[in-house]
Amino acid sequence: MEFSVIYAQGSTKLLHFLLLCYVYNLPGPVEEAYAIMQKFNVQVNPEEMNKVDTLRYSWDKLLSQANVVSRQTGLLRSLSWSMVGCQNH
Repeated sequence: MEFSVIYAQGSTKLLHFLLLCYVYNLPGPVEEAYAIMQKFNVQVNPEEMNKVDTLRYSWDKLLSQANVVSRQTGLLRSLSWSMVGCQNH
């Protein structure tokens, strides 16, 4: 029974790590898709391109605010690159 608990804890930590990596890198695939469309001269609404251009900044700002609220409330663990070990942008 002890092995099962240890295995479950390890699995939970792995899933948490993978989720945080995904969350931190979420804008990447969107930016890449729009870069490919630009490369092949696909017509894209200029307003939409402006939103994509600011996506990374907005996403990072949102994650930073979530981190502050998390620390203030003590309900969630702090999200930081050093904790999760994900590659930076």
